[in-house]
Amino acid sequence: MNSEVRKDQLKTVSEAFSEAPATMLMIARRTGIERANICRYVATMRKADSIFFVRKGFCAITKHTANYLSTNESYRPAKDWTLF
Repeated sequence: MNSEVRKDQLKTVSEAFSEAPATMLMIARRTGIERANICRYVATMRKADSIFFVRKGFCAITKHTANYLSTNESYRPAKDWTLF
């Protein structure tokens, strides 16, 4: 896979996560991009702090617990800096 395809897929995945919080498998099915690639793109976006954990819930596809992620800032949880 060349770098142009990676950039296009990364952009597609980022846009898909911005629509609504979703699991990686849900995004894989929606975009047609392999889940292994989505895992790599999520790791890259986490390092850049452009994707974040929204909640833990049941995946609509597998019915098992999974992390829901998003790139949409309106879903970003507020940081609580209080220690006590």
